[in-house]
Amino acid sequence: MKLYEAIKKMRQLTAEGKSFSMAFMSLNMSEMKSEGVVEVDNARLRKKADAKNYRNADFLIPYMDLDKGEARQFYLPLLMMFNGEKITIR
Repeated sequence: MKLYEAIKKMRQLTAEGKSFSMAFMSLNMSEMKSEGVVEVDNARLRKKADAKNYRNADFLIPYMDLDKGEARQFYLPLLMMFNGEKITIR
């Protein structure tokens, strides 16, 4: 599945009140390190941050981990899986 197709489906499922699963590579830009692959079984998207006030807002995808009750975010190009399907950049 193409990257932007996955994001579109995430938005659609979120709007319908449904959750989705995903996996992505973690990245902490302030510490320049990764904790490896993050798997989230039940997520919904949150509202994007304002690009004027938040560095990299165009590349960060905010989501809610429904199992943990945590508001998190991931870098768009690091998305690897969506609902069991591999993600391709092109």
